[in-house]
Amino acid sequence: MSVAFASDFSDVCQIKLAGLRNITVVEGKVDSLIQYVFVGVQKSLNNPLYKYFHPYEAEGYREAIRALRSIGRECIQMRIKALDNGEEVPNDILTCILKVASADETAHIETLVDDFLTFYVAGQETTANTLSFAVILVHQHPEVLERLLAEIDEVLGSRTSVTAEDLEKLKYTEQTLVGPMCQLPQYFDNPSTFNPSRFDPENKRPSPFVFYPFGVGHRACIGRHFAMVCDRMEAKQVLCRLLQTFRLTFPSDYKLSVMERTSRQPRDNMLCTLLPR
Repeated sequence: MSVAFASDFSDVCQIKLAGLRNITVVEGKVDSLIQYVFVGVQKSLNNPLYKYFHPYEAEGYREAIRALRSIGRECIQMRIKALDNGEEVPNDILTCILKVASADETAHIETLVDDFLTFYVAGQETTANTLSFAVILVHQHPEVLERLLAEIDEVLGSRTSVTAEDLEKLKYTEQTLVGPMCQLPQYFDNPSTFNPSRFDPENKRPSPFVFYPFGVGHRACIGRHFAMVCDRMEAKQVLCRLLQTFRLTFPSDYKLSVMERTSRQPRDNMLCTLLPR
């Protein structure tokens, strides 16, 4: 996320976390705080009465949310001040949000905090989970791995840098990242089978009301296009370089199981061994 926002905001986070009273697991980093909030949100979703049975824990999660919003608010105010002073600022997502908001007289700071945190928080976990599923499933399907490595070798050769032009050519790699997403049995053949080829651009595209990982309509995910950019650029680049450099091996008895939290993710830790390829 430091690429999308030109910072991980750890300096602001360190200051804001210094005065917290109920949080003991946060290590002073934004991503640790976000994970802490995710746990609290999931517990509340699983048990609406959670805050009554565990008031001290619940207050810790609420305090974490307040801290996260405070960090977001300060980051926005710092960027607004820099823009007003004519300073050079990164051309990142936060700057884009503020430029759009500047043309809207009704824009409120708390709405900007909502938008900023939605992009920042959601963009961390979803891309990481997509990569986790892709790496596991690719190595459980040797024929997919073979085709994927062939494409990577063809496009990159011996180069270790990945350009924007390379990313456009890595079509099957992109399909591999989309492949783990959920599919409906009444519209897809063998929907539980990991088959990246079903998303080949030459095949008929599924209806947006059949394949909708980001929802549809007015309540569709605000970060839909941002997420697709992350998958097409960040996740694709990471997967490409990982498989180009290493040969991954998993325990023979490893079985992938899915856990439903604020997003879908592997239930167990993904333990693997990395060997030079």
